[in-house]
Amino acid sequence: MLSGKIDLSIAGHTHKFLVEEPSERIPFTVIQEGGNIGKFPGSYIGGIFTLRGGHITVDQVDASGNILDTITLK
Repeated sequence: MLSGKIDLSIAGHTHKFLVEEPSERIPFTVIQEGGNIGKFPGSYIGGIFTLRGGHITVDQVDASGNILDTITLK
């Protein structure tokens, strides 16, 4: 259906943060992010995407701008 033309899919406001690496089921990286989650009550969780040297990193941030996790996409 997608003819191999997608490298990355980003879905916002899913109330969770998830990075799913390519697999047989989905041949591209899927990132879900945004919204309040139980682990950080009252804090908005969002992602900052950075492209440097051909690599993408995703910083998971809270409402205060604190970086909670950094993920480097393959």
